[in-house]
Amino acid sequence: MKKVFYIVTVAITAKSFLKGQLRYMADQGYEVTLICSPDPSLSLLEAEEKVRVIALPMQREISLFDDLRSFLALLLIFFREKPDIVNAGTPKAGLLSMLASCVLGVRKRIYTVHGLRYEGCKGFKRSLLRFLELVACSLSTDNICVSESIRKELIKSRLSKKNKASVLFRGSCNGIDRNVIDHVDDVLSNRDLIRSEFGFKKDDFVLGFVGRIVKDKGILELFQAFQRLRQEKRDIKLVLVGEIEIDGELAPETINQLERSEDVLLIGHVEEVYKYYCIFDLFVYPTHREGLGYALLEAGLAKRAIVSTRVTGVVDAVLENTTSMLTEPQNEQSLVDAIQMYIDNPDMRELHGENGRAWVLNKFPQDKVWEALVNIYER
Repeated sequence: MKKVFYIVTVAITAKSFLKGQLRYMADQGYEVTLICSPDPSLSLLEAEEKVRVIALPMQREISLFDDLRSFLALLLIFFREKPDIVNAGTPKAGLLSMLASCVLGVRKRIYTVHGLRYEGCKGFKRSLLRFLELVACSLSTDNICVSESIRKELIKSRLSKKNKASVLFRGSCNGIDRNVIDHVDDVLSNRDLIRSEFGFKKDDFVLGFVGRIVKDKGILELFQAFQRLRQEKRDIKLVLVGEIEIDGELAPETINQLERSEDVLLIGHVEEVYKYYCIFDLFVYPTHREGLGYALLEAGLAKRAIVSTRVTGVVDAVLENTTSMLTEPQNEQSLVDAIQMYIDNPDMRELHGENGRAWVLNKFPQDKVWEALVNIYER
């Protein structure tokens, strides 16, 4: 029985990107182990996925002492367990795991590229992050990209050789589970009741965002666009679903304004995300960079029209002018114009939402993504 080790930095990544996949691989006959930072939810994840979980502290940001300690711990685990396959995602987990598995001669070393973090940086930090990405890609035997535009960027930037970079089926790391459609439709049928529970009136127009509340996700532009639109349309509301990250580079005054605004609802992290998609009239995701944007796929499944940005990853997750409208990143005016277009055209909004579900189900079926990954494991 082949031993497969999945490594991610934090538990929320495992729950978002590996749900169902770990159990599927175990059912295919692999001995599966997940390694990630300690979290209270790990015991539940272990029970749901029927795999072993090892808690190992890893910092998302660069921290030489902590990173060295995590690297040595991974070395010890890999030396003791002798995995046949190491599949690591997220920049820090990918770098440390590729280093440790390469030192110990693990034959199949997979780096799953969820995005290129250096794209949102400048100066020395950009150069450093790009170099670390190069190290991880160079030490791997396979670089699995979550989108075609990420694969092209890896090759164009000479971070990966062409024959090492691939995309699972048509994209994503885990695909979309068709089995949740009935649940999503049930939630959508109770949309008015759920909106009233949150205090929204029938005529309120709700903009929604799901993801990390950080600068790179375009939260500042979203809030500024919302404030401008609100001057013309008083019944517009904004719902942000996700944790505000202290090190997410949002200015303290922006965070304070979000928390004080009567027309902004901060939800925090949630497990049942489709309940919130059904609240939205429009999903707005003005990210500066992306790997694929899993929230975009969820929004499509929930039949929400989308306003996002024309950046790496996003262009693979949506169909411009068919399921969404795309704007230039960090451009507040174009964001305002796109949102206003959907406000003024409810029929187009509904059509793009319907198109979004068909697009997501056709392009990102979970079973095909998993089968493609098994083929890489067995190659």
